[in-house]
Amino acid sequence: MPNHKDFISELWQVARFLLRKEPAVIGTALLFAAGLAMIYGEDFLLGITALSLAAIWTIAAWLLSDELQKRKPQTPKKQKYMQVEKYKHDRRRYLFWKFSIPIGIVAALLLTALFVNYRREEKLLSEYEGFLLPANEHDPPSFCSDRTSGNALKVFMGRNEAFGSRFPYVVLRVRNRDRMVIDRDETGRIALSMDILDKEGKVIVTFEKGHFTVVQTNILDMKRPDRSTLIVRDQYKNEVLNVRYLNERSLQVSGLLRYPEVGVIRISKTSAVDGICVGNSAVAYNIE
Repeated sequence: MPNHKDFISELWQVARFLLRKEPAVIGTALLFAAGLAMIYGEDFLLGITALSLAAIWTIAAWLLSDELQKRKPQTPKKQKYMQVEKYKHDRRRYLFWKFSIPIGIVAALLLTALFVNYRREEKLLSEYEGFLLPANEHDPPSFCSDRTSGNALKVFMGRNEAFGSRFPYVVLRVRNRDRMVIDRDETGRIALSMDILDKEGKVIVTFEKGHFTVVQTNILDMKRPDRSTLIVRDQYKNEVLNVRYLNERSLQVSGLLRYPEVGVIRISKTSAVDGICVGNSAVAYNIE
Protein backbone atom coordinates (compact mmCIF):
# COMPACT_ATOMS: atom_id res chain seq x y z
CA MET A 1 0.00 0.00 0.00
CA PRO A 2 1.52 3.38 -0.98
CA ASN A 3 2.78 5.56 1.84
CA HIS A 4 0.70 8.72 2.39
CA LYS A 5 3.79 10.89 2.89
CA ASP A 6 5.35 9.55 -0.31
CA PHE A 7 2.20 10.43 -2.24
CA ILE A 8 2.23 13.99 -0.86
CA SER A 9 5.92 14.28 -1.69
CA GLU A 10 5.38 13.12 -5.29
CA LEU A 11 2.44 15.48 -5.65
CA TRP A 12 4.59 18.36 -4.44
CA GLN A 13 7.30 17.42 -6.94
CA VAL A 14 4.73 17.53 -9.76
CA ALA A 15 3.48 20.89 -8.53
CA ARG A 16 7.02 22.31 -8.39
CA PHE A 17 7.67 21.04 -11.92
CA LEU A 18 4.51 22.75 -13.19
CA LEU A 19 5.59 25.98 -11.48
CA ARG A 20 8.90 26.08 -13.37
CA LYS A 21 9.22 28.73 -16.04
CA GLU A 22 8.80 26.61 -19.18
CA PRO A 23 5.83 24.43 -18.04
CA ALA A 24 4.15 27.49 -16.51
CA VAL A 25 4.49 29.56 -19.69
CA ILE A 26 3.11 26.77 -21.91
CA GLY A 27 0.36 25.70 -19.49
CA THR A 28 -0.92 29.19 -18.70
CA ALA A 29 -0.88 30.16 -22.40
CA LEU A 30 -3.06 27.13 -23.23
CA LEU A 31 -5.42 27.85 -20.34
CA PHE A 32 -5.58 31.52 -21.33
CA ALA A 33 -6.45 30.67 -24.95
CA ALA A 34 -9.05 28.11 -23.88
CA GLY A 35 -10.63 30.60 -21.48
CA LEU A 36 -10.93 33.29 -24.16
CA ALA A 37 -12.45 30.78 -26.59
CA MET A 38 -15.02 29.74 -23.98
CA ILE A 39 -15.96 33.33 -23.16
CA TYR A 40 -16.32 34.16 -26.86
CA GLY A 41 -18.57 31.14 -27.16
CA GLU A 42 -21.39 30.41 -24.73
CA ASP A 43 -19.38 29.09 -21.74
CA PHE A 44 -18.78 32.38 -19.95
CA LEU A 45 -18.47 30.96 -16.43
CA LEU A 46 -16.23 28.10 -17.57
CA GLY A 47 -14.09 30.61 -19.46
CA ILE A 48 -13.71 32.81 -16.39
CA THR A 49 -12.74 29.71 -14.39
CA ALA A 50 -10.03 28.85 -16.95
CA LEU A 51 -8.68 32.43 -16.88
CA SER A 52 -8.70 32.40 -13.08
CA LEU A 53 -6.70 29.16 -13.03
CA ALA A 54 -4.28 30.66 -15.55
CA ALA A 55 -3.87 33.72 -13.31
CA ILE A 56 -3.33 31.62 -10.16
CA TRP A 57 -0.82 29.42 -11.97
CA THR A 58 1.10 32.40 -13.34
CA ILE A 59 1.16 34.18 -9.98
CA ALA A 60 2.31 31.07 -8.13
CA ALA A 61 5.06 30.50 -10.72
CA TRP A 62 6.21 34.11 -10.34
CA LEU A 63 6.28 33.98 -6.52
CA LEU A 64 8.46 30.85 -6.66
CA SER A 65 10.59 31.98 -9.60
CA ASP A 66 14.35 32.31 -9.55
CA GLU A 67 14.00 35.82 -10.95
CA LEU A 68 12.05 37.01 -7.90
CA GLN A 69 14.39 35.20 -5.52
CA LYS A 70 17.34 37.05 -7.05
CA ARG A 71 15.67 40.34 -6.19
CA LYS A 72 15.15 39.43 -2.56
CA PRO A 73 17.65 41.38 -0.43
CA GLN A 74 19.67 39.76 2.33
CA THR A 75 19.35 41.08 5.85
CA PRO A 76 22.54 43.02 6.69
CA LYS A 77 24.80 41.28 9.18
CA LYS A 78 25.90 44.58 10.67
CA GLN A 79 23.36 47.20 11.60
CA LYS A 80 25.25 50.06 10.06
CA TYR A 81 23.24 53.02 8.87
CA MET A 82 24.21 52.80 5.19
CA GLN A 83 23.67 49.07 5.05
CA VAL A 84 20.30 49.32 6.78
CA GLU A 85 19.15 52.10 4.43
CA LYS A 86 20.26 50.14 1.39
CA TYR A 87 18.44 47.07 2.70
CA LYS A 88 15.24 49.08 3.19
CA HIS A 89 15.54 50.49 -0.33
CA ASP A 90 16.19 47.06 -1.86
CA ARG A 91 13.34 45.52 0.12
CA ARG A 92 10.88 48.15 -1.14
CA ARG A 93 11.95 47.34 -4.69
CA TYR A 94 11.61 43.63 -3.98
CA LEU A 95 8.08 44.04 -2.56
CA PHE A 96 7.15 46.22 -5.53
CA TRP A 97 8.19 43.50 -7.96
CA LYS A 98 6.66 40.75 -5.81
CA PHE A 99 3.16 42.25 -5.76
CA SER A 100 3.01 44.43 -8.87
CA ILE A 101 3.38 41.46 -11.23
CA PRO A 102 0.44 39.50 -9.69
CA ILE A 103 -1.71 42.65 -9.63
CA GLY A 104 -0.80 43.32 -13.26
CA ILE A 105 -1.63 39.72 -14.23
CA VAL A 106 -5.07 39.87 -12.58
CA ALA A 107 -5.83 43.28 -14.10
CA ALA A 108 -4.76 42.15 -17.58
CA LEU A 109 -6.86 38.99 -17.43
CA LEU A 110 -9.92 40.88 -16.15
CA LEU A 111 -9.64 43.53 -18.87
CA THR A 112 -9.12 40.86 -21.52
CA ALA A 113 -12.13 38.88 -20.29
CA LEU A 114 -14.31 42.01 -20.29
CA PHE A 115 -13.18 42.96 -23.78
CA VAL A 116 -13.76 39.49 -25.21
CA ASN A 117 -17.18 39.32 -23.54
CA TYR A 118 -18.04 42.73 -25.00
CA ARG A 119 -17.07 41.55 -28.49
CA ARG A 120 -19.05 38.34 -27.96
CA GLU A 121 -22.14 40.36 -27.01
CA GLU A 122 -21.57 42.64 -29.98
CA LYS A 123 -21.38 39.62 -32.29
CA LEU A 124 -24.51 38.02 -30.82
CA LEU A 125 -26.52 41.24 -31.11
CA SER A 126 -25.61 41.55 -34.79
CA GLU A 127 -26.84 38.08 -35.71
CA TYR A 128 -30.11 37.73 -37.60
CA GLU A 129 -31.28 34.72 -35.65
CA GLY A 130 -31.23 33.54 -32.08
CA PHE A 131 -33.25 33.69 -28.87
CA LEU A 132 -34.40 36.58 -26.75
CA LEU A 133 -33.41 36.33 -23.10
CA PRO A 134 -35.55 37.67 -20.24
CA ALA A 135 -34.62 41.05 -18.80
CA ASN A 136 -35.37 41.92 -15.19
CA GLU A 137 -38.00 44.61 -15.65
CA HIS A 138 -41.39 45.13 -14.04
CA ASP A 139 -44.54 44.68 -16.09
CA PRO A 140 -46.21 47.86 -17.30
CA PRO A 141 -49.12 49.07 -15.12
CA SER A 142 -52.15 46.92 -15.89
CA PHE A 143 -55.65 46.49 -14.49
CA CYS A 144 -55.25 42.77 -15.33
CA SER A 145 -52.80 42.25 -12.47
CA ASP A 146 -55.37 41.03 -9.94
CA ARG A 147 -56.64 38.38 -12.35
CA THR A 148 -53.29 36.86 -13.35
CA SER A 149 -52.36 33.56 -11.69
CA GLY A 150 -48.86 32.93 -10.40
CA ASN A 151 -47.66 30.68 -13.26
CA ALA A 152 -49.30 32.57 -16.13
CA LEU A 153 -47.36 33.96 -19.06
CA LYS A 154 -48.31 37.44 -20.23
CA VAL A 155 -48.19 39.24 -23.56
CA PHE A 156 -48.64 43.01 -23.58
CA MET A 157 -49.88 44.20 -26.99
CA GLY A 158 -50.19 47.97 -26.89
CA ARG A 159 -53.04 48.84 -24.51
CA ASN A 160 -54.14 45.19 -24.30
CA GLU A 161 -52.94 42.20 -22.30
CA ALA A 162 -53.36 38.45 -22.75
CA PHE A 163 -52.33 35.91 -20.15
CA GLY A 164 -52.49 32.14 -20.02
CA SER A 165 -51.54 29.25 -17.76
CA ARG A 166 -52.24 26.36 -20.15
CA PHE A 167 -49.89 25.89 -23.08
CA PRO A 168 -49.58 26.26 -25.95
CA TYR A 169 -51.75 29.38 -25.60
CA VAL A 170 -53.16 31.10 -28.70
CA VAL A 171 -52.80 34.85 -28.23
CA LEU A 172 -54.05 35.84 -31.69
CA ARG A 173 -56.16 33.87 -34.18
CA VAL A 174 -57.10 35.41 -37.54
CA ARG A 175 -59.74 33.72 -39.70
CA ASN A 176 -59.12 30.34 -38.04
CA ARG A 177 -55.32 30.60 -38.36
CA ASP A 178 -53.20 30.81 -35.21
CA ARG A 179 -51.01 33.86 -35.81
CA MET A 180 -49.45 34.33 -32.38
CA VAL A 181 -48.86 31.50 -29.91
CA ILE A 182 -46.88 31.33 -26.68
CA ASP A 183 -45.54 28.28 -24.90
CA ARG A 184 -42.81 27.36 -22.44
CA ASP A 185 -39.65 25.77 -23.81
CA GLU A 186 -37.59 23.10 -22.03
CA THR A 187 -35.73 25.79 -20.04
CA GLY A 188 -38.95 27.45 -18.86
CA ARG A 189 -38.53 30.51 -21.10
CA ILE A 190 -41.38 31.97 -23.13
CA ALA A 191 -41.46 30.35 -26.56
CA LEU A 192 -43.15 32.75 -28.97
CA SER A 193 -44.38 31.63 -32.39
CA MET A 194 -45.48 34.26 -34.94
CA ASP A 195 -44.72 35.70 -38.39
CA ILE A 196 -44.26 39.32 -39.40
CA LEU A 197 -45.14 39.82 -43.09
CA ASP A 198 -44.55 42.64 -45.55
CA LYS A 199 -47.13 44.16 -47.91
CA GLU A 200 -46.62 41.35 -50.40
CA GLY A 201 -47.03 38.63 -47.81
CA LYS A 202 -43.33 37.78 -47.61
CA VAL A 203 -41.91 36.86 -44.22
CA ILE A 204 -39.83 39.61 -42.62
CA VAL A 205 -39.40 38.04 -39.19
CA THR A 206 -40.44 34.64 -37.93
CA PHE A 207 -40.49 33.27 -34.39
CA GLU A 208 -40.63 29.50 -34.10
CA LYS A 209 -40.97 28.33 -30.49
CA GLY A 210 -38.83 31.20 -29.25
CA HIS A 211 -36.18 31.10 -31.98
CA PHE A 212 -36.32 34.15 -34.21
CA THR A 213 -35.06 34.58 -37.76
CA VAL A 214 -34.91 37.95 -39.51
CA VAL A 215 -34.92 37.80 -43.33
CA GLN A 216 -32.18 40.33 -44.05
CA THR A 217 -33.12 40.84 -47.72
CA ASN A 218 -36.66 41.90 -46.78
CA ILE A 219 -35.85 44.60 -44.19
CA LEU A 220 -34.27 48.02 -43.93
CA ASP A 221 -32.53 47.41 -40.63
CA MET A 222 -32.56 45.49 -37.38
CA LYS A 223 -31.63 46.74 -33.91
CA ARG A 224 -30.70 44.70 -30.86
CA PRO A 225 -29.96 47.17 -28.03
CA ASP A 226 -29.67 44.17 -25.71
CA ARG A 227 -30.35 40.43 -25.69
CA SER A 228 -33.95 40.96 -24.58
CA THR A 229 -35.06 43.20 -27.46
CA LEU A 230 -35.60 42.89 -31.20
CA ILE A 231 -36.61 45.89 -33.34
CA VAL A 232 -37.10 45.56 -37.11
CA ARG A 233 -38.00 48.14 -39.76
CA ASP A 234 -39.26 47.20 -43.22
CA GLN A 235 -38.02 48.69 -46.49
CA TYR A 236 -40.55 51.53 -46.14
CA LYS A 237 -39.06 52.59 -42.77
CA ASN A 238 -42.05 51.22 -40.85
CA GLU A 239 -41.26 49.67 -37.48
CA VAL A 240 -42.96 46.36 -38.13
CA LEU A 241 -41.83 44.69 -34.91
CA ASN A 242 -40.66 45.80 -31.49
CA VAL A 243 -40.63 42.91 -29.06
CA ARG A 244 -39.09 42.95 -25.60
CA TYR A 245 -38.77 40.04 -23.21
CA LEU A 246 -39.50 42.03 -20.03
CA ASN A 247 -38.97 39.23 -17.52
CA GLU A 248 -39.37 35.47 -17.20
CA ARG A 249 -43.15 35.72 -17.49
CA SER A 250 -43.84 38.69 -19.77
CA LEU A 251 -43.43 39.83 -23.37
CA GLN A 252 -44.23 43.27 -24.76
CA VAL A 253 -45.04 43.49 -28.47
CA SER A 254 -45.78 46.36 -30.83
CA GLY A 255 -45.58 46.85 -34.59
CA LEU A 256 -47.56 46.10 -37.72
CA LEU A 257 -49.24 42.73 -38.13
CA ARG A 258 -50.16 42.19 -41.79
CA TYR A 259 -52.36 39.29 -42.79
CA PRO A 260 -53.96 38.74 -46.22
CA GLU A 261 -57.28 37.85 -44.59
CA VAL A 262 -57.82 41.14 -42.72
CA GLY A 263 -55.12 43.61 -43.79
CA VAL A 264 -53.05 45.51 -41.20
CA ILE A 265 -53.37 45.28 -37.42
CA ARG A 266 -51.43 48.15 -35.86
CA ILE A 267 -50.14 47.63 -32.32
CA SER A 268 -48.90 50.90 -30.84
CA LYS A 269 -46.33 51.23 -28.08
CA THR A 270 -47.87 52.24 -24.76
CA SER A 271 -46.69 52.46 -21.18
CA ALA A 272 -49.84 51.08 -19.51
CA VAL A 273 -52.61 48.56 -20.12
CA ASP A 274 -56.07 50.15 -20.13
CA GLY A 275 -57.70 48.36 -23.05
CA ILE A 276 -58.80 44.74 -23.36
CA CYS A 277 -57.67 42.14 -20.82
CA VAL A 278 -58.12 38.47 -21.76
CA GLY A 279 -56.86 35.47 -19.83
CA ASN A 280 -57.03 31.70 -19.63
CA SER A 281 -59.47 31.36 -22.51
CA ALA A 282 -59.04 29.03 -25.45
CA VAL A 283 -57.98 31.99 -27.61
CA ALA A 284 -57.15 35.46 -26.34
CA TYR A 285 -58.00 37.53 -29.42
CA ASN A 286 -60.01 35.98 -32.25
CA ILE A 287 -60.51 38.01 -35.44
CA GLU A 288 -63.05 36.60 -37.88
